[in-house]
Amino acid sequence: MAMQPIKLPPGVVKAATPSRARNRYWDANLVRWRGDHLLPVGGWQRNTAEPLPAPVRRISAWRDLQDIFRIALGSDSRLQILEGATVIDITPADFEPTPPFVTVSGFGIGPYNAGSYGTPRPLADGRLFGRPVIWSLDNFGANLLALCGSDGRLLLWDTTVLPLPAKAVPVATAPEHSIAMLVTEERHVMLFGAGGVPYRVAWCSREDINDWDFANPTNSADFFDLSISGFIVNAVRVRGGVLIFTDSDVWLARYIGQPFVYAFERIGEACSLYGPYSFASNSSAVIWMGRQTFWVFDGGAVRPLPCDVANFLFAGIDAFAGQSRVHAAVNGLFPEAWFFYPSAGQTECDRYVIWNWQENWWSVGALPRSAMLAASVAPYPVMAGADGHIFEHEKGWTAAGLTRVGEVWAETANIAIGGGDQRIDIAQAQFDSGHGFAATRMLAFTKETGDGPEYAEGPFMPSADGWTDCRFSGRDIRLRIEAAQDGDWSLGELRLDAQPGAGR
Repeated sequence: MAMQPIKLPPGVVKAATPSRARNRYWDANLVRWRGDHLLPVGGWQRNTAEPLPAPVRRISAWRDLQDIFRIALGSDSRLQILEGATVIDITPADFEPTPPFVTVSGFGIGPYNAGSYGTPRPLADGRLFGRPVIWSLDNFGANLLALCGSDGRLLLWDTTVLPLPAKAVPVATAPEHSIAMLVTEERHVMLFGAGGVPYRVAWCSREDINDWDFANPTNSADFFDLSISGFIVNAVRVRGGVLIFTDSDVWLARYIGQPFVYAFERIGEACSLYGPYSFASNSSAVIWMGRQTFWVFDGGAVRPLPCDVANFLFAGIDAFAGQSRVHAAVNGLFPEAWFFYPSAGQTECDRYVIWNWQENWWSVGALPRSAMLAASVAPYPVMAGADGHIFEHEKGWTAAGLTRVGEVWAETANIAIGGGDQRIDIAQAQFDSGHGFAATRMLAFTKETGDGPEYAEGPFMPSADGWTDCRFSGRDIRLRIEAAQDGDWSLGELRLDAQPGAGR
C-alpha cells in the first residue's frame, strides 16, 4: 500500500461510536480547523486580580468620550465595571438580584419527556413557569444602559458627567417590570415585556431615553403588543431591524417611520430559543440553539441549521439548568459561533460546541464559562470563568499561565484502510504541510474486532519536518493528535505508511 493519504475533512462528526463516522474527526477539545489544517484554539489571560463575588451572566464593552475602554458585567447580584484590572460596583442600593438557582417540584412543569412517569418535575430557577432572569447591556452613546429581569428597571450609568456617578440610576420615566432591553439602530431604547406585560414591546422617543409618553402625537415613543399567547424571551439587533424571540416563535421588527415607527412580522414558528442567551450574532446573521435544532436567520427566512454534533449536545445537556444557563456569542477573531451549555448534572456551563460558518464545520470541547463577549470593541474575546474571573481569550497558548498539555487534542473515528478483512501494519506517519510539528504528539488506538477491546499505542513524537516513526497494527485504527507543548502548531493532510498484515 505505502503512504496512504488519509482524507480527514475539518470538523467533528459526533456519531454514536467511532465506527459510525469513518475518516472523520470524532471528538476534540480546544482545537479548530483552518482549511484542511488542524490547529489549537488560542489560550487565555486573566483580567481580574480577585474573583468576582457572583457568576457573570452578560458582558458588554465600549469606549467613552475620553476613549476610556470599559467592560460592563451583569452578574446574579451586581452590575459592575471592569476598567483595566479595577472592578467598580455600580449596582443601585435597591437593586433586586436574581433568585438563587433552586429546584421546585411539581407536575406539568419543566421540559416534556424529562424524568420518569409519576415523579415530580424539578424546575430550574425557582420562577413561575421556568422563566429565567436575564441581563441586557447596551450603550446609548457613551453611556451604559442596563436592565436585569429580576429588577425590571432601565438603569443608566452616565459617563458624560464628572466625577463619574457612583451608582447606576433608574430612568424614572421608563416602564418598569421589563425583562429585556436594547438600543435600535434608529436610537430608540426598546423594552421587552415592558410594564410587566409579557408580550409588549415599547420604545422611547428617538434620541431621548427620558421620553416614554406614548400618548404624545409629536414624539416617536410607542408600544406594540405581539399577538402571542406566551411571552417574549429576548431580542437582538439584526441587519434590517430587531429579531424578537418569544417562547414559541420569532418576530422581526422593522423601522418604517411615522406614524407607526415599527412594523412587526412573525417570521418563524416552533423555532424558539433553548434559553434566553442561546443566540450568537454577527453583522449578517443570527444563529441560535433551539430545543432540538439549530436555526439561522440571515435576512431572508428562518431556516434550520444542520449540525454534526446535535445528538451529542442534546443528549448530554442538563435539561433544567440549560434553560437558563446556555449562552452563546461569535468569536470575533474567527468566523465561529460558540455555544456553552451545562452537561448533565451540572448547574453551570462546562462544555461548548462551535460552528464555523465560513467552512461549515462543528467542533466540541470542555471549558467552564458563564458568559462570552465577541472581539470587536474588545480586542480579544472576553469570557467569564466559573471561578469568578474574567479572561481575555485567543491570547498566548496557556490557560492563564498554566499548561494546557494534554487538554488540546483531536481524535479521529475509525480510519478506513483496505476492506477490514486483514490487519494493517503502520510503520510511519507524515503530515504533508503545516508547522510546529514538534509541539505535537500522536497516539493510536487499535482493535482486532469491532466489539473487541481497544489498545492504546504511543505516544509517537513527530520530527521537525513532520515525519513520525511509529509501529502499530490492527483491523480498526483511529488516531489522537494532541499538543505536547504550549505553543502554536498546524497539521495538514495525514499520510500513513500502511502495509497489509495477516488476514482473517
